[in-house]
Amino acid sequence: MTHQPVIGPAAWVGKELLDREDWTYSFSENDQQELAAALRATIELPVEEISADQFQLPSLGSKLKQIQHDLEEGSGAVLIKEFPATDYNAEQSTRIF
Repeated sequence: MTHQPVIGPAAWVGKELLDREDWTYSFSENDQQELAAALRATIELPVEEISADQFQLPSLGSKLKQIQHDLEEGSGAVLIKEFPATDYNAEQSTRIF
């Protein structure tokens, strides 16, 4: 059995990933406001009833789709900066995710 080298965006080792910029995303102020607005719009709904139709992310949604693509087809790792995690309690975080 011969081993083939791993190639492509998911082929990285330790520090190599830290030196790349293609795995880092920063939430803008607009992204943060959009997220907060979507949370407010769904606050009365049971968590299990929240769908993409109710949790509207007009601009941030495309960025999140790109992040998903990079996780599945790219490096397999994403560093999200400026996500306002400390602005939300556990119940709100559950709704967001």
